[in-house]
Amino acid sequence: MTQRGRQDTLWGKFIRLPSATASSTSAAGRGSAVAKLTSLYKCPDGTDFPVEWEDPEFERHGWRWDQMHCPLPLTPLSRELWDVKMDGFARAADRAGAAGRGQWFAANGYSFLRHAQFDDDGPVRAAIRARDAEDRVDRVLDLWEREYRPEVQALTRSLLSLDGGGQTLRQLVDRLDQLHAITRRQGELHTLTMGPAGIAANRFIDFCIAEIGPEGEAIALELMQGFPNKSLESANALWELSREAKLRPRVEALLRTAAPSEFLQRVGGVPGGQEFRRLFDAFLEEYG
Repeated sequence: MTQRGRQDTLWGKFIRLPSATASSTSAAGRGSAVAKLTSLYKCPDGTDFPVEWEDPEFERHGWRWDQMHCPLPLTPLSRELWDVKMDGFARAADRAGAAGRGQWFAANGYSFLRHAQFDDDGPVRAAIRARDAEDRVDRVLDLWEREYRPEVQALTRSLLSLDGGGQTLRQLVDRLDQLHAITRRQGELHTLTMGPAGIAANRFIDFCIAEIGPEGEAIALELMQGFPNKSLESANALWELSREAKLRPRVEALLRTAAPSEFLQRVGGVPGGQEFRRLFDAFLEEYG
């Protein structure tokens, strides 16, 4: 559906904007002397979803619900850290000469995303992008193993060290700058790695299509799946943990019937529960 001849401002499975119910008004007051543009949307179940635009220009763009990164509402601190990581994404994209970057905004806790173009010299940016691809695409695995991965691991260790017990709220707040720096650099490393990896993957898809025909795309995508990674590793570990629960009937019964907090409180008191709790804690220690 469209509004005023353009794409719905918010779109995706969660938010729909029927043109008959769309409205945009200036909302004054609410403790602020500055009026803000407010648009009213509808959820699929008919619930109102009002959006107050911090920047009125945002209302003109098309946004999609970012289900991949943030499918659920974020707390204010999570939102702050996500914005910091997105700044890292944008910095690395800018350095690599990317034509654009992801831009996010939050409404009622939910994250929405659009692709925003950098507004500088396009030909210069294209030249930087071509040079960066020439320099890094063919050696991205080597760069990952020698440079990016060791730094990711070091940053992760630093991040885990911030979770020390016995700290006061003041001490935790004093470490926010360090947390911001780690999070921003993680965003940069993500883009530095995935940018050339995506270019290499697209080149492989193009090669398969040229050599095999239209079905080459599906073949290429299938060939690039199934490589070991932390997500697959954690999924396998979770499956093994579920088998451990199934070997202990009282643990399995409690897992199926009790709320999560109740399960953690009671599991140590059932046969096999203490051993399972140790396995469970080891899983959390490794994968979170």
